[in-house]
Amino acid sequence: MYWTLRELADQGKSVILITHDLRHALPIADRVSIMRDGKLVETAPACAFQGSGASLTNAYSQALWLALPDNAFATTAISRREQEAHVA
Repeated sequence: MYWTLRELADQGKSVILITHDLRHALPIADRVSIMRDGKLVETAPACAFQGSGASLTNAYSQALWLALPDNAFATTAISRREQEAHVA
């Protein structure tokens, strides 16, 4: 199914994929939007999700990226400072 969506996008058609799994979105997407608590926190090109995620501008986006099994669960939780900043 995912490759069918990528083929449609390559044909110039708009595709919106809503998922909780970045690993499924990245091969299909040109851009990825990250939401937290129902609010958009970042939209970045799919190519920003590589390596350490250093080109991602939002700490939550970086934490999600680094928490994937493919990234050896480099972070498993958002830092206390990030959690406090989000609540404020």
